[in-house]
Amino acid sequence: MGLNNGLEALYHFTGNANDSSGNGNNGTIVGATLTTDMNAVSNQAYLYDGNDYMYLPNDTFGTLSEGTISMFVKFNSLASDISIFSYGQASHAFDFQIKSGGQMRIWLYDAGYKYDLTTTNSLSTGVWYHIVFKVDSTGNSIWVDGIQWTGTYASGSSSTSGFLSSVLSTNDLCRFGRAYSGSRYFSGVLDEVRVYSRAITEDEVLQLAAGYDTDADSVETLTYENELYYSCDDADLTGSNPDDLSGNGNDGTNNGCTTGVTGKLNQAFNYNGSSNNVITPVGQTSDFTWIAWINPNTDSSFRNVMSLIKTGNTDYRVVIQKNTTNKITFGWDDNTESGVATGSTLSNNTWYLVILTKSGESWNMYLNNSLDASTTTSSFDMTQLTDVVNFGRYATGIVHWSGETDEMGIWNRALTAAERTELWNSGAGKNPYASTPTGSKQGTLFLGSNL
Repeated sequence: MGLNNGLEALYHFTGNANDSSGNGNNGTIVGATLTTDMNAVSNQAYLYDGNDYMYLPNDTFGTLSEGTISMFVKFNSLASDISIFSYGQASHAFDFQIKSGGQMRIWLYDAGYKYDLTTTNSLSTGVWYHIVFKVDSTGNSIWVDGIQWTGTYASGSSSTSGFLSSVLSTNDLCRFGRAYSGSRYFSGVLDEVRVYSRAITEDEVLQLAAGYDTDADSVETLTYENELYYSCDDADLTGSNPDDLSGNGNDGTNNGCTTGVTGKLNQAFNYNGSSNNVITPVGQTSDFTWIAWINPNTDSSFRNVMSLIKTGNTDYRVVIQKNTTNKITFGWDDNTESGVATGSTLSNNTWYLVILTKSGESWNMYLNNSLDASTTTSSFDMTQLTDVVNFGRYATGIVHWSGETDEMGIWNRALTAAERTELWNSGAGKNPYASTPTGSKQGTLFLGSNL
């Protein structure tokens, strides 16, 4: 269909609250101030301090019997119930609400609740989320970062329909950042807000979750410029060695890993914890991103996910590993600066997406698309690390991984939040290189027909 089909309003917030859809549904800001967006670009989002909101003329969107609300949100406070979008009046209303515990509550009320959904999972402060609510004649659903969330219905069910046209009154208030009644003010940042007159498809939810900031009618590719990508699928092996799907020819060498085991996405590699690893031909001398889906199966031992050392000297290193208390960590040492940043505790037989980025002297590790550990160095010298990157062991044959890895990649820069989200979405069954159209696939994540 294209992401412009049925688009009623689009707010990029590029210095103002004007509607970029061409429909003239411009917003009016009350109190909120321009701030940096999720990609750290200045004056591209609005900060709400708990007493601010954006409003549209009364009855805007009031004819929509089905539709979608999509937005990127970061919460600064969840101390009390808040509304990020509301429409209506006291006795007839739609409210997109976040409860004080972080659960989302979405309800439609007209002389009684038509549906009233509270999610099981909860949101947190300080994290960017892509949130979508959509409804049509088949029912309603809510999505976070491309994944559908479930919950409990106090009224109605997931098959209950009804949207803003079901609010049977006139002069209905349309507000972002507070309830129609002037309460439940939002504290945080809003960006890339969209309103549709249709329920967008799952593939379109994934495209928007990947952070597309475009007025184009369709989105075809997201450029990644990666150094290598190993799917670990049987179809992408030469013998037992992983083929590099980035197009750069950086094929890996499999030292004993079992292939064909069940992965996060299709097949994966299994490591025995004592002698298996995958060697890449790639080193790193500057900024980078390392990624892998990992599934640990052994407790209380150091287990290495990825490593890079100085040839002949394991004291110079960058590593991602699980420690003896089963926490995911990353460590660094260039013989001048060294340290370890510790993240969350991992459970056995559970898949996790681990992403480590270095941008200048800023290092960040993300677990399942949420920031899990970070540090800042002063003058770390990557050129000291002259060996190649290993998956599944620490350098010269120690601290082997025990469990599985899948969908492993290396980039020569720090990926953006949108790109990390797309990799996280790949674990929902969206392989970045599956069913690639004819032609070069170097550095490109194909979307649209490939989903």
